[in-house]
Amino acid sequence: MSNKQLHIVESTNLFIPNTFTPNGDGINDLFRVRGATAFPDFYFAVYNRWGQKVFETHDQNEGWDGTFNGVAVDPDVFAYYVKAGCEFGPSSFKKGNVTLIR
Repeated sequence: MSNKQLHIVESTNLFIPNTFTPNGDGINDLFRVRGATAFPDFYFAVYNRWGQKVFETHDQNEGWDGTFNGVAVDPDVFAYYVKAGCEFGPSSFKKGNVTLIR
């Protein structure tokens, strides 16, 4: 039997906002996943309404700035997908929508 503790990530441990405003004022300029813990197994992707991936990262500290190929996207609703897991235990998956407001 291992002395290692079992850590299970639940989607309730993740905070994902439903809107963000990348307008350069320093408030809500990035759309990113926040959590109470660091996740060694992390994936975050954002898609436009046509299913085109506009952002992806494996770094929990990185967020989407509302651009695609260096160009600011128009205000719209985007879909996201998040996978977060700890070293021991199953991963948690979450998907939803975020509204970009300029």
